[in-house]
Amino acid sequence: MSDWITVKQAARRLGYHPSEIRRRCCDGRLRAVKHANQWFVCLPNGAGAGEARGGYAGEDFPYLSADELCERLGISKQTVLSRIHAGEIPGAIKYKPWAIPRSSLTVVK
Repeated sequence: MSDWITVKQAARRLGYHPSEIRRRCCDGRLRAVKHANQWFVCLPNGAGAGEARGGYAGEDFPYLSADELCERLGISKQTVLSRIHAGEIPGAIKYKPWAIPRSSLTVVK
């Protein structure tokens, strides 16, 4: 099992400065994904300094942005946002911009 954490949390856990964590995210030394202009790092549970593994996270990241959902479903962003507000897309979280759980894709289609 893995934890998705912010750069600040990863810096505390691994003992590095946040700018070093972002650098490692960019060059692939940490398994991470950028969502809504913020890096999220995937660390194995209980990982400490020297225990993080690298690689791009991509499809493992549990959330999609509204733009990614539009692209996957072939609908406009306005349609996605209206479905979120109507409650047709479960679990959507307003977080600079929206974080939509991948698990809700089966419900939306």
